[in-house]
Amino acid sequence: MEFRVLGQLEVRSDGGRPAQPTRRKQRLLLGMLCLHGNQVVPTGTVVDWLWGESPPSSARANLQSYVSDLRKIVGRERLRTGRDGYLLQVAESELDSARFQRLAGEGKAASRAGRAVVAVQNLSQALALWRDDVLSGLALPDSGRAEVARLDELRLAAEEDHIDARLALGMHHDAVADLRTLIDKHPLRERLWAQYALALYRCGRQAEALQAHRDVHDLLDRELGVRPGAALRELHQRMLRADPELDLRPAAPVVTVPRQLPAAVCGFTGRDTELAVLDSLLGRTPIGLVTGAPGVGKTALALHWAHQVRDRFPDGHLHARLGAGAEPIDVLGRFLRALGVAAERVPTDVDEAASTARTLLADRKILVLLDDACSAEQVRPLLPAGDGCFVLVTSRDRLNGLVVAEGARRVTLDVLPERDAMALLATSLGDERVAAEPEAVAELAELCAHLPLALRITAANLANLPFRSLADGVRDLMASRLSSLQVPGSDDLAVRRAFDLSYRALAPDAQRLFRLLGLLPGPVFPVESAAALMGVSTAEVRPVLDQLATAHLIGQADRDRYGVHDLLRLYAAEIAHATDSAEDRAAATRSLGDAYVTAVECAAVGIASTDHEERDRATAWIDGELANLVVIAEQASHAGHPDGARRIAECLSGYFWLSRPVSDWLKLATIAEANAERTGDQRALASARRLLGEARHCTGDNEQAVWHLESALALARDSGWREAEAANLMFLGLVQQDRGDLSVADYHFHDCLYIARSTSDRLMEAGATGNLGYIRQLTGEHDQAARHYQRALALYGEVDPLLAASAYNMLALLHQENGRLGPALEHVSQALSLCERFDRGVEAHALDTLARVQRDTGELDDARRTARRSADLAWQLADLRAETDALNTLGSIERSAGRSREALAHHENALALAQRTGVRLQRLESMLGTAQADLVLGDTGAAQDLLDDVVRGATEAGFTVLARIARALVPVN
Repeated sequence: MEFRVLGQLEVRSDGGRPAQPTRRKQRLLLGMLCLHGNQVVPTGTVVDWLWGESPPSSARANLQSYVSDLRKIVGRERLRTGRDGYLLQVAESELDSARFQRLAGEGKAASRAGRAVVAVQNLSQALALWRDDVLSGLALPDSGRAEVARLDELRLAAEEDHIDARLALGMHHDAVADLRTLIDKHPLRERLWAQYALALYRCGRQAEALQAHRDVHDLLDRELGVRPGAALRELHQRMLRADPELDLRPAAPVVTVPRQLPAAVCGFTGRDTELAVLDSLLGRTPIGLVTGAPGVGKTALALHWAHQVRDRFPDGHLHARLGAGAEPIDVLGRFLRALGVAAERVPTDVDEAASTARTLLADRKILVLLDDACSAEQVRPLLPAGDGCFVLVTSRDRLNGLVVAEGARRVTLDVLPERDAMALLATSLGDERVAAEPEAVAELAELCAHLPLALRITAANLANLPFRSLADGVRDLMASRLSSLQVPGSDDLAVRRAFDLSYRALAPDAQRLFRLLGLLPGPVFPVESAAALMGVSTAEVRPVLDQLATAHLIGQADRDRYGVHDLLRLYAAEIAHATDSAEDRAAATRSLGDAYVTAVECAAVGIASTDHEERDRATAWIDGELANLVVIAEQASHAGHPDGARRIAECLSGYFWLSRPVSDWLKLATIAEANAERTGDQRALASARRLLGEARHCTGDNEQAVWHLESALALARDSGWREAEAANLMFLGLVQQDRGDLSVADYHFHDCLYIARSTSDRLMEAGATGNLGYIRQLTGEHDQAARHYQRALALYGEVDPLLAASAYNMLALLHQENGRLGPALEHVSQALSLCERFDRGVEAHALDTLARVQRDTGELDDARRTARRSADLAWQLADLRAETDALNTLGSIERSAGRSREALAHHENALALAQRTGVRLQRLESMLGTAQADLVLGDTGAAQDLLDDVVRGATEAGFTVLARIARALVPVN
């Protein structure tokens, strides 16, 4: 990420998108953490920044909410909560103030060392990072102004250092205007006046320079009653006597830091000895020479080594590919322009250009890579003269003249040893495949003469045929490809020509399938998709897919899935538009969409299955195809086939509840909603809005969830869709329960129960009954709660006993709260035995209940392990509600173990999650746990505030048991 504080606060994601918070206090908090990056900021300091000397009683809870929201932006692992405060982990490269201080320091050091060119470059980069005042637009408290003042002083010092370096380079004409502006802002800064007078003097404006001295003399006397300092007085005397040392001739132009190294070769293998030799050359000789036959890997070795040592050359890297047609004057021109020389000032004479380049490189540390040199004469004009640079040359020629005259040290490459050749093949083919056919692999390496280029091309070809034996396939492949192994790398035109040749060699049916693959929604597709595009069976399409794989136009991911590279997919789409009619393309796309709808309907049946293996297979299929399904739904919508989008969205409802990919859930539901609104289908609109409501409920956005669910409920009632009416009432009850409005939740559950009974929907009746039991449990009516849970268990028994895990868990939790630990353990064990075979989400909650029982029986080590299992499982499932419960349970276990600080950390983390889920009960329970830890730690003031809030909130919501516990803990004044 990128954090900017030198101006208005900005945060940008790795993709460059703005990501900063919108609320003022959150921006202030993030700005403070950025200014103190990688340092723990005490909680008291944070509160002082945000609220000043009179923070509200809710400051701690609000702060935790702000931190939770910031974690959504910067990442949970980056913003850490410590024992004493908060820490933002940020790399120097991510924070503009850190980069500024580093560049300003390097510029100052370079200036002191007499390297004015480097100083100007670094200081220019440093000052360019400033866009305005530090955290402009935010009202900073007094406690934050010291750090801002420090950065402002560093900025002004960098401005002065920058002027010094520019004056040293003879850039006094440009500096005069800048200095006048700076003096207007900082009139008492004597160093600026001295620089201003010197710049005027060097411009031949001696009278104005002397007047500047009189101006500052009068100003200091008037404002401060002092005389100018020694530096200004000495400069005045030197100007009066026309000291010749004040005159400087313009120095070399400001140069940039070139970064010209191409990317290193992926999967580089072997060459340890040669790399060590190159390492040993640094500091001993200015020129290294890598020679060898074509295709032996000279460029790969040179680039790999250059990237390893590039940080040792802070002034940059230059690269040129020479070859037979490269003229030294052309290469020198490119180098000089990269070093900052204006194009019109680049010499046209090779000797003059070489001399200019040597002058610019004389005191710099630059790595120069000259690839594929043909002769020593071609290289010599490109060599720098200073001892800080290192030149690495590759060539098929031995370049004896460069070795004899310039002292180059040669590293000669041979073909790879058998072991390294096998390793290079294994990087593409895989160790398992190589181990299975070692003789075929050795023969392959031998046929390739252990030449790296040949090995790479052959390995890539064979990797596209993972189910063909190497012994059967290698000879044919090598026979057809050897003639092309010596061809150097290709550009886009060459790639296109290669694609053309491969495509034209296909049989007509393979050509047609390849074109249709350009209509795919993504790069990976199952066999069924290819069959649907062609309108044939999977058995008929497999031989055609094999032809495409053999031609390297597609790759096989596993037995039933293939992949096509993005460039090839674009190429295929281009040919399809040029060859096939719009009607044919539309028909193929429609057939593909129908196939996906059929497949996702089968997967939905598998998701609902009680067979664990069938359910896993269905989940795995959707995991792999979810991105494609979203695109297919969009395509169906745009093509005027809204029913396909609706069916996909509805079929994925069960999967979404299990896996929680909320972004895709919302996207599909939104597509279905738009289609239903466009067509006026009331039932489809009711279905889409229920899906949106469920998704919003999962994200903790309960206001939006209520709006969508109430709209879906009204639509279901208008259309007489009783089953949908009951489902919406159920979810509305759950949302209102989360919001803490138990009376409204109770009303919705009763209405749902009435409809379920009237339609004989035993599963819906069981769910509503269990939820009513939970309402009674929260309000302290435990006998009624137990009766509801027992009734729910009986109903589940009529439908499917495997679905009873949740009811068993709630009954166990009720027994645990009432101290009946034996029955609690019995029922939670029954819950776990069921959900391990069916519902991992319920398993996370049941593990939390078991941990509470173990805590109450004094088995603290077992309880801690179980609670952590619950938290880990909840995290894997992205179930924030279950994770919040587990963290609160861990906090209570640590309190029982006398580890109050650890308990406090767990409860605070739970509170942060509860702010995201919007579950009022969990937020109050987290606050209660935090208060209990604070009481033990002696922070009664904080505990008092939290307990008052818990009592108030629990009483308003009707959480009778929670309110009673909180009242009992309120400290006596």
